[in-house]
Amino acid sequence: MNKQKIANFFKSPILYILLAALLFRLYFFINHGVAWWDASAYIGMGKQIFSGGLYGVNENFRPLLLPLILGFAWKIGINPLVFGMVFDLALNLASIYLAYIIAKKIINRRAGWIAAILMAISPALIFYSSRVLTENIAVFLTLLCIYFILEKKYFSAGISAGICVWARYPQALLLPAILVFILFIEQNYRIKIRLIKSLKALVGFAVPVSMLALYNLAAFGNAFYQLSEAQNVIAKAGSIIPSPWFFYFGAVIAECFFAVLIFYSAWLSAKEGKKETWLLYIIFAVFFIYYSTVARKEIRYLMVALPALYIPVAHALENLYFRRISGKHAAKYIVIALIALMAVFSFFSMKSMNSDFYRPENPDAMKNFYNSGLVNGKTAISSSPVPIAYNDLKLEVMDQEKYYSYVNATSDYYMFYTCDFYCTTQDCLKTKNTFLNIISKTKKLAYEKELEGCSYLLYENH
Repeated sequence: MNKQKIANFFKSPILYILLAALLFRLYFFINHGVAWWDASAYIGMGKQIFSGGLYGVNENFRPLLLPLILGFAWKIGINPLVFGMVFDLALNLASIYLAYIIAKKIINRRAGWIAAILMAISPALIFYSSRVLTENIAVFLTLLCIYFILEKKYFSAGISAGICVWARYPQALLLPAILVFILFIEQNYRIKIRLIKSLKALVGFAVPVSMLALYNLAAFGNAFYQLSEAQNVIAKAGSIIPSPWFFYFGAVIAECFFAVLIFYSAWLSAKEGKKETWLLYIIFAVFFIYYSTVARKEIRYLMVALPALYIPVAHALENLYFRRISGKHAAKYIVIALIALMAVFSFFSMKSMNSDFYRPENPDAMKNFYNSGLVNGKTAISSSPVPIAYNDLKLEVMDQEKYYSYVNATSDYYMFYTCDFYCTTQDCLKTKNTFLNIISKTKKLAYEKELEGCSYLLYENH
């Protein structure tokens, strides 16, 4: 990058959009609270990998990319939770910039600015910007894959999609999406050229995915072991807390007021001959349909497809603002006001969500619990993987269908946050209470605190 490009970057609105996005996200970074279950599990897996099994937690159904990154940070002496938060935030901001570059390339610079603004004020992208989850990696790699397709670097696009599978297994759906685009929609090349491009993407995808399959074969005797285990866990979670099939229709509208403009953008793309935009429509449709069929639904799962929504919506808004209503000041102000309203709604809804997840007294109580005199190097049985985010233990997370198998275990610590025990029947509740009663009589109580109907309990083996 030469001096002129650097100077132009500092004069460009994209820099100020990124700075505003950073300010939005810093609130949630600073008020992060306690590490989440999934984040703690990734940290624990990383510790297990880089300690040779001396520390950490075994959750082999989870993808490996994030645990490898966090585990390496831990190995070289960096706090993996703090590193993960910073890493997540950096990828989140990088994704905003990539969305700007893609929109600028497909449409124009103004659409790039609008796409970046929509990404910057996205409730999901703000709230999950530093949670140490796989979504930010997947969003970034998905955008990188799209960028490489636009640059005609099909092998690199395949590599990006393949690495993305290491972060989230459903990202394998990127491959058929890009193959459909190359074979049937991209500029009119001869079939031979389209097949060669598709083969390049396929080979690039196969490199990291085959490495993952070989790891599974060597470690578990089954090339698809982690994928099948993940499907079992997701099915179980969906059976406990199912969501209606139409969940994402409402979630997407709540995420972005302008989502319906994707249809106007499709009409514009057909009219203007912008075939590249159809890659975004395909990606959004593929993931929207897939996640709608999964019983367990959260907006964070669909985060990987949100940039493929925001860029077409930016196309529509740019057309409405600069062309359809050029000179009509009142209409322009309406568009500006709606975007500003979305930004305000996004911030306060996420602030409210943050308070719902972590009331002011909860983070301190939970952190005190997870840092209550535990000795590194010891073994522990816990109702969740969260202790491993704060301690170097060899941790086993309880299988709540096998309560009584833990009564005679020889672990040094037993850590229970009673609200981790999710019971939907009286039989389950009775079993849980009986188990905790046995533990209280056979183990030494080292820490206890009751808060909002939940108990924090730490026991030591005699």
